[in-house]
Amino acid sequence: MKKSPKTRIEDIYLEKALAQARSSILPFTIWTFKGKFQVNWHHRVLGRKLDLFIERKIPNLMVFLPPRCGKSEMISRRAPALIFGKNPRARIIATSYSASLAGEMNRDVQFTIDSPEYRQLFPEVLLPGDGMKDEQTGTTYTRNSEGFDIFKYRGSYRCAGVGGGIVGKGGDYIFIDDPIKNPEEAESESYRKHLKDWYRGALYSRREKGAGICLVMQRWHDDDLAGWLEKEMKESDDAEQWDIVRFPMLSEETPIPGDPRKEPGIPLWPEKFDEAECRKIRRTQGSRNWLALYQQRPMEEKGNEIQKGWLKTWLPKDLPAFLDIVILSVDAAFKATDSSSFVAVQAWGKKGPNFFLLDQDRRRMGFIDTVKAIQDMRTKWPRTTAIVVEDKANGPAIIETLKEKISGIIPCMPYGSKLARLRAVSPLIEAGNVLIPSPETHHWVPAYESELLKFPNSADNDQVDTTSQALQYLKDNGGDFAAFVTI
Repeated sequence: MKKSPKTRIEDIYLEKALAQARSSILPFTIWTFKGKFQVNWHHRVLGRKLDLFIERKIPNLMVFLPPRCGKSEMISRRAPALIFGKNPRARIIATSYSASLAGEMNRDVQFTIDSPEYRQLFPEVLLPGDGMKDEQTGTTYTRNSEGFDIFKYRGSYRCAGVGGGIVGKGGDYIFIDDPIKNPEEAESESYRKHLKDWYRGALYSRREKGAGICLVMQRWHDDDLAGWLEKEMKESDDAEQWDIVRFPMLSEETPIPGDPRKEPGIPLWPEKFDEAECRKIRRTQGSRNWLALYQQRPMEEKGNEIQKGWLKTWLPKDLPAFLDIVILSVDAAFKATDSSSFVAVQAWGKKGPNFFLLDQDRRRMGFIDTVKAIQDMRTKWPRTTAIVVEDKANGPAIIETLKEKISGIIPCMPYGSKLARLRAVSPLIEAGNVLIPSPETHHWVPAYESELLKFPNSADNDQVDTTSQALQYLKDNGGDFAAFVTI
């Protein structure tokens, strides 16, 4: 039956679309995403770089884009599938911060290869059942949560979490997607060293001659894996060379090659993140997270985490008559008998979006005096509903002593470093939602301010720890706003 002119034109366009999808990562992503992948200009720039990487025309590639901008979809979930379509004998290694996340990427790549859309492009690329044996060659194939083989061609995909062993063959392509889970890991010097050792050892040893490495990650720290590798490249001609794709959420004063935005302050993807949304993100994340995660410019470690201009004060006339919640936060000494360490007992209140430091008793106290100080503060603030006590050092003994006398005793096990805990709540302070008493009315405020502003270089940190603990508790248990600002 003779085709109509309209049908012939449709066939021509279809063949053109299929040819583009077979050859280039962005058309491939659009096709296998069933046309639902939203495309912005940065995807085209990223696509051109990825095509060069897949074709081995650039050795190594780093990609830094803000969260939810499609980098992992194109790189970790689609690029391996396209590589197998072009070369079913390729060997790919994929890693992430955890084995479970690496397993999810493995599953998504398998799903793409199994899809009808992929069949139209590369019908000869097939995934076997796990343990399937080729009767002609005697080859047994793998397909599980740790990877898969390409049937008959013996290409392979293996995945692992950071620190885990990488089983099987070496890699012609190595993908590293978010090797750091959170700011606590990024700020841990020991974890960063562990990550670098793993990269140089377990991972790099699997690199075949001429293999390409693609690193896509959220920037958390100036000495994270990306920062370390970039510094090596700048300092030594013998170091690995990297092409870098970096586009900030808001354009900056200095233009970036490939970025069409010619003025500062223009959103990367206005249809998804307009100026109002960017302001909202910056407010809730704080300057540090905004610069690192969204602008890809992590701040250098210079201390002074809190800036003086962020601190707002209240006078008695400004304090709300009724607060939504009142709590006590306690940072005790190291030992029950320790009278040489400072103990801080703070009263905090929350009203709407604002957090109020109401009162503080901070002295060198032993166990008995600490218990009495908590009881006295509880009496002074009778509307207190929770007494949050750090469940280490002297804390467990205090908890056991007070829980039969005072209601609302809540053990709190600190997570992460002191610095990480402060950074988790610093956006609240930066946004102006944390108010402390005026030094005119509370004599202890200057010393409190000094410790907060100098941290982590201050001599003491008991007031900082107590503040972080209180704000974290109120943020997690203080109503709708708390849920809104949670990072």
